[in-house]
Amino acid sequence: MFISVGTVENVNAFLDLNPDVPRELMFMEDSANFDAYKAVGFKTFLDSGAKFGEMPDAPKLSRDVFWTYASNMNKIAPKVNTLEAVTRVGGTFVLDGDNVIYGWADKIPGDHPAPEDVLQESGILQA
Repeated sequence: MFISVGTVENVNAFLDLNPDVPRELMFMEDSANFDAYKAVGFKTFLDSGAKFGEMPDAPKLSRDVFWTYASNMNKIAPKVNTLEAVTRVGGTFVLDGDNVIYGWADKIPGDHPAPEDVLQESGILQA
């Protein structure tokens, strides 16, 4: 499952560009105050004490992939007009029914756990 901020139009543009992401597992947080993000404890990177200089390097993209990303940014990026919206970060959960068996809250954009670590720590993959 993938949850992001934005509108139906943003999500559809993202999914059009990423056909391997199953549409039925894509959801969006469309409240004006990030209610769903706050309900699970996600904050802004400023709340975590991170500084703008601590942002990770941009991913290495081929020229074609970079152009696709750059030329579609206006379609996939939510229209934001607040500092909170620009600094909002998410996280990663593994669920087993109604139980959270793994949780991670990003501190800064790009601060996500390695997929193998998530699978091992949640007991799905044995080391």
